[in-house]
Amino acid sequence: MKQLLLKLADTLSSLFFPRTGKRTMVNHLSLIALSLVLAYFIWLIAMFTVMTIQAINIPILITNSPPNASVRIESPASQNINVMVNIPKNLVPTVSPSNFIFQLDLADVSSQITSLETVQEYPISPLDVKVINLPGLISVTEVTPRTVRIRINYHHKEVPVKINVDGEPLPGFYLDEEELSSIPSELTVVAPQRVLQELEYIETYPVNIAGRSSSFTQNVALNVPSNVEIYDRSPQVEVFLPVEEEIEEIEITDVPVRLERITDEFVTTVEPSEVTVTLEGPQSLVPQISAGDISLMVLVPAEEGTFGKELQPVLRETLPSRLRDEISIVDTDPRSVVVRNEPEEEEEIEEEEEDDEEEEDNENASLPEDDIN
Repeated sequence: MKQLLLKLADTLSSLFFPRTGKRTMVNHLSLIALSLVLAYFIWLIAMFTVMTIQAINIPILITNSPPNASVRIESPASQNINVMVNIPKNLVPTVSPSNFIFQLDLADVSSQITSLETVQEYPISPLDVKVINLPGLISVTEVTPRTVRIRINYHHKEVPVKINVDGEPLPGFYLDEEELSSIPSELTVVAPQRVLQELEYIETYPVNIAGRSSSFTQNVALNVPSNVEIYDRSPQVEVFLPVEEEIEEIEITDVPVRLERITDEFVTTVEPSEVTVTLEGPQSLVPQISAGDISLMVLVPAEEGTFGKELQPVLRETLPSRLRDEISIVDTDPRSVVVRNEPEEEEEIEEEEEDDEEEEDNENASLPEDDIN
């Protein structure tokens, strides 16, 4: 190094200060100053060219995390990586982990959620580590580990489907809201945590029932908020809209009570012999029922006495099946009748006595008056 400096100084002095006789003191001083300056710069270059390898531990920074998920670094467990840095020796005391940044950008995480929990691995190369606030001579030569494994858990919640209905059915018909349903009735939604806390349901777009007079099924799209995603399902549901006819009650009077006898040994009477029956059914059907369409049969006991019998009327089998299926008997007035069984012999004896008296009267009427006296 000394010989190099002397040679360089001699060359420069010959250029700037030609030897034309005796050197002056000024020439000597200028040569000395220039030599010192050159020597300093050469020393700086020499110092910066003496390189060493330094190991530095830096944290892993996650950027662009999905807003609807939580991200956890599974490997490395320390959540740091070790970088090997090629650096001039004189700068080693001034270097810290803050001079190096490794960012794991999750912007490429797929927006199509196929699992509520997923594990992904990302490779790391020395070029992924950024050097800041240090001279360009410093470079990263190696990183360990070579991959980072992260676990993504998507925030999710089960919410019901709310069916949005628009319009009114035909007069005399109504929407049975208790039977209103959808398939599926609940959805798994993924969204940021704060959104899930306030989300109570997912509503469908309006389904028009104007002018309807019967139930129907329809596929309807879901009105999904922009920051919410339906997990593992298309954004539509199948809805069932039960449009039913208004139910009406009518009373049918003078329905006869018919007796079914087991034996003919008794004279049977029933009180009352006619009752009022209340029917319930669709308002277009119940007016079609008359007293003759109702069977009101009472079974008569096979013994003498007075009996209370509860009434159980039914619609006759001869009626169309639709009437029998959709119309029901809800009440009778009164709800029971009194059945009396009396011996038939007493009536026959009385009739025989009356017949005998009539015959005797007839015979007396046919005899002469003297014979009668």
